[in-house]
Amino acid sequence: MGAGRREGLRVFDSAVRKDESAGGPTSSGWPAAVWLLLGLAVVQWVVGSRIPLDPDESYYWEWSRRLALGYYDHPPAIAYLIRAGTTLFGSTPLGVRFVPVLANLGGGIVLLLIAWRLGGARAARNAALLVLSLPILAAWLLLATPDCPLFLFDGLALYAAVRALDATPGSASALRWWLAGGVALGLGLASKLLAIVLPFGILLALLSRPDLRRRLAEPGPYLACLVAALIVGPVAASNSSASSLFQLHHGFGRSQGAPLYQELDFLAGQVGIAGGILFGLLAIAVTRSLRRSADPPRFVLAVVAFATFAVFAASSLRHRVEANWPLPAYLPAVALLASGPGDRRWRRWLQAGIGLGVGLVTVGYLQMLTPVLPFHEEVIRRGHGWEEVARRVGSLRRSQRTWVAGNTYQDASELAFHLPDHPRVFALNLRSRNNQYSAWPGFPDVARHGDDLVYVLANRRDSPGPITDLSANFARARLVDSTGPTAEQPEVPTRRIWLLEDWRGSWPEGQD
Repeated sequence: MGAGRREGLRVFDSAVRKDESAGGPTSSGWPAAVWLLLGLAVVQWVVGSRIPLDPDESYYWEWSRRLALGYYDHPPAIAYLIRAGTTLFGSTPLGVRFVPVLANLGGGIVLLLIAWRLGGARAARNAALLVLSLPILAAWLLLATPDCPLFLFDGLALYAAVRALDATPGSASALRWWLAGGVALGLGLASKLLAIVLPFGILLALLSRPDLRRRLAEPGPYLACLVAALIVGPVAASNSSASSLFQLHHGFGRSQGAPLYQELDFLAGQVGIAGGILFGLLAIAVTRSLRRSADPPRFVLAVVAFATFAVFAASSLRHRVEANWPLPAYLPAVALLASGPGDRRWRRWLQAGIGLGVGLVTVGYLQMLTPVLPFHEEVIRRGHGWEEVARRVGSLRRSQRTWVAGNTYQDASELAFHLPDHPRVFALNLRSRNNQYSAWPGFPDVARHGDDLVYVLANRRDSPGPITDLSANFARARLVDSTGPTAEQPEVPTRRIWLLEDWRGSWPEGQD
């Protein structure tokens, strides 16, 4: 029976790509798959227009008001997408999220194309259902983050690689697809530095099999890397070495947590963000396609997925890995699961996984709109309640010589977005990590002697520290207001609002 199953899988690898594919993307299953993704995009636009910005989203919105080739935390693509949306719809939640969601739609359609290349219209339909049921794609990508352009351009790079591997080695067609992949890779690197794992995953796959190693004799892969380098070069040149070191440490630096606990935390997060059952099915689909008898495109996709996930699994032993970081691993894994073989039992598991995933995504959307679960301070509701903080701060702005600041980039950007006139708000970063605000002109760069500062500070154990640092630089420092949850507004952040009056022109040493 084992030999028969292996033979069946071998036959599938060569035959499934012919199944339903003769009609191309115009076949009956393709429009249904595209309509599913269009429906998801509409839901994301509607929900996204009704929920406040997450602090990270408001931070990227601040970037979009100061367009540049690079920023301290990430490359610039998300800033340009947000700027395009706010040009159309203003500085509103819909304006911030409109074009990133459009990028998600494009990434989903590219994923359908990859699945169709592997398994025909049936695979494209399955891929659409998987996009709708994986929380990391359907729910997380509702937010305007660098993962949105990464999803699009990583998908385009994978599709170009699949087409290049399907073409005759050394042919003009293969070269064109390698070059197209290089363009997509460059744009992916301009979206998020995590795109760098893709070319290394493809290289590992090409080195792993004799029939694929000959592709390294083509000029295409090398020219693709050159094209990508030329595209991302200006971005890399604009970023300081401090920024690069921050991003490396943020992703791979050592933390104080126990390695085993961090690994279990990482795996639990992946099971949750991949919809439970679907996480196991994705892992099985990737493992099956790692066989050396698999078709080259399937094998390469499997190695990319496995290698990408392994990088973050290893990194989690040293540092906490955010649940969304392995996103690039899910793109090839979804295409493989959507187009993979399966008997009736396998299809039942797939249906159950999709059903559970859709349920989790639905609950996630409901939780964004109104709390339906008894969780507090979860990521998807961090932006709620800032309207009240901004209202309190706005009442203290007595003249044009009264400035506003938060201590962290999260507080500063939320205040800037929610204050009616979207003023310049500083992040002082006192006793906190550097960020893009550290590179922009700060309060001591633009204020004049005698100016006042409304300063919003989190109510933590170390909260007196920044006030102690600042008090010698102002004539008076007064706690004038505070915010926090109430029965009527249970999600208002707990903050203390200080009024620092009559600036003396000095600033805490080392905090310019």
